Amino acid sequence: MVMGMPTAVMDEPTPRDISMVFVKQYYTLLNEAPDHVHRFYSQDSSFVHGGLERGKQSETKTARGQKEINDRIQKLQFKDARTKIKQVDAHPTLAGGVVIQVSGHLSNNGAPMRPFMQTFVLAPQTAHNYYVYNDIFRYQDDLFSDDEEAGDGAAEADDEAEPEPVSNEPKTYANLFKASSGRPAPPRPAEKIFVGNLPPDISDQELINHFNPFGEVVDVKIYSSKPPPKGVPPRTYPNYGFVIFDSAATVQKVLADMPVRLSRQGDEGHRLNIEKKQQQQRQIRRA
Repeated sequence: MVMGMPTAVMDEPTPRDISMVFVKQYYTLLNEAPDHVHRFYSQDSSFVHGGLERGKQSETKTARGQKEINDRIQKLQFKDARTKIKQVDAHPTLAGGVVIQVSGHLSNNGAPMRPFMQTFVLAPQTAHNYYVYNDIFRYQDDLFSDDEEAGDGAAEADDEAEPEPVSNEPKTYANLFKASSGRPAPPRPAEKIFVGNLPPDISDQELINHFNPFGEVVDVKIYSSKPPPKGVPPRTYPNYGFVIFDSAATVQKVLADMPVRLSRQGDEGHRLNIEKKQQQQRQIRRA
């Protein structure tokens, strides 16, 4: 299957025209006939997909050629894949090709919606006909900004800081090591879990009350989806956040009890996406 431009489109379609036609065709076929999606690709195409299961985003093996790509798509087991497109960007590239970046939310086989980003490079095959030359897909709900992590680390550092004795010695690595009685402080283990697919109206206290039976909850943080660009109708997306416990043993209790479901009035089986989140450790720099 080669993506062709409809006759209603101008003789010289823009990258935007091409991207909108392609995105509609691709995700419609993914929903209605996933066994035929490989027909968008050719023998020189490449395909990278991070996988559909949470916690298994490390898959980076590239499938090359239509047969390998079809085998990879079959292993992903797409069924009733529903997509909500949030943004489509397109730019021209070398040899008359088009780069398309798609962001939105995807649900496969009735699972909760998850944010994703997919990048295509379309190559021309004949006049106004294109095939997918490169394709990279990744979920985005496991990626967080450095600012969020830095904020967590700074807060913990402030809580644990103690007054240091005044010294006229230069702050070299050797002196810092001596001041700690010859033993650097061991890194503090993380006791944090990531919680996805949170209801948009959930409160901090409701989240605390839900996880308190597993053990003492030290803190919770809830993040909301960014507002849509101006002119784009607002949509309701699931929130995500973190729950911080007082011990690693409590985290293991939560992970052992998966799947975790949130009981709410009118929705007794709301499934939460749970994953252990490793805290970034700060390193002592040489002076």
